[in-house]
Amino acid sequence: MNLSVELAPFAYLTEKYKEELAILWIDAHPDIKTAELYPHYHAMVLATLLGEGDPNLASLVPRKVNPSNLLFAGINDEKEKAPSVYEKYKFPNVSSEEFASSSENVLAALRATGASRIAVHFDLDVLDLREFRSQGIAKPERYGEYVSKGLKRSSIQSVTRLIQDVSNEFDIVGLGITEHLPWDALTLSNMLNNLPLLKKH
Repeated sequence: MNLSVELAPFAYLTEKYKEELAILWIDAHPDIKTAELYPHYHAMVLATLLGEGDPNLASLVPRKVNPSNLLFAGINDEKEKAPSVYEKYKFPNVSSEEFASSSENVLAALRATGASRIAVHFDLDVLDLREFRSQGIAKPERYGEYVSKGLKRSSIQSVTRLIQDVSNEFDIVGLGITEHLPWDALTLSNMLNNLPLLKKH
């Protein structure tokens, strides 16, 4: 699922709960690019929620997300922190290594917002490719390239524990799970389509 689908539900939750809501963005990328930096909207959805970027899209968001109520977890590529929106607000980011064995840094940062309700964005590309490869960047012809980069990513266990720990202390009112792309299933489907008896006519 493309993460741009979160624009409407996260905008709704922000309007409904106002300052009671904080957003936990668990992702390898901050998704706050603007059209000048990147051509694809899926990397701009959070910028739109903040009121940045394209004014026509931002006008669709009745109440903008308070930058102080936004916490990143898992961003693992320094160049992803370079876009002007990220630099403008100096967003905190708890790395995958930091929450690998304990959720405390994330919980402390969420407490500091004063919010009681949390909307969680969970992009599957934060997961270790060797453990979970059904994600967009694991395209078969580039899979080896990405794995060889050795980027520090999160285990399924650590992300699951993190979200459970947040739920134990806060009221999670929204959970988006995005960027699922089952390459192996697509490859198998294509293969079966070329086998006798299974081939489509």
